[in-house]
Amino acid sequence: MLSPRPRVLCVDDDDDCRVMFSTLLQMQLLDVKTVGCSAEALLRIQTERFDLYSLDTRLPDLNGFELCRQIRDIEPHVPILFFSGAAYEADRKRGIAAGANGYVIKPDIYSLVRSVEYLLSIGQSSFTPTIPMGVEVNVLGLSASKLRQPLFGATANAASKDILGSLQFSAKRPYRNYNQHEDYRTGKNH
Repeated sequence: MLSPRPRVLCVDDDDDCRVMFSTLLQMQLLDVKTVGCSAEALLRIQTERFDLYSLDTRLPDLNGFELCRQIRDIEPHVPILFFSGAAYEADRKRGIAAGANGYVIKPDIYSLVRSVEYLLSIGQSSFTPTIPMGVEVNVLGLSASKLRQPLFGATANAASKDILGSLQFSAKRPYRNYNQHEDYRTGKNH
């Protein structure tokens, strides 16, 4: 019998971001649910099981850091990943301190996909109770050749190959997030 597809809950107040996140990860054979606020997320967490939580830092009712703390109290071993436009180092540190396993800065969807892959792999391993806390997944420094490997051992469909193929510029600097003042092609400040 095949194991069920990993389930991911995305909490983001931006409709477009939720659609992009859901579409991108469904192409990677994941079961993705999205909600727009912390209250909806907490209701879902009480009634459903998820293998990964993706949070934005800015939510309309409760900030993502506080939501992360609450999720960590409910689900101490499920990986949590921040995918946020809050790009300051203080934001990253605050996310990790709140209990997240990783922090990826929007709009770096290539690092998002690879971070989700990594966190799900450690979450499904036999070492689930010892998920490393405070690992900034987007700065792992994996080689570009490893980053181009198919996700979850599945054959990606044509659409996902097109999307990931268009992101090859990221493979030159794996897991590098660019701030708002840098040109992503050159890495130089404007």
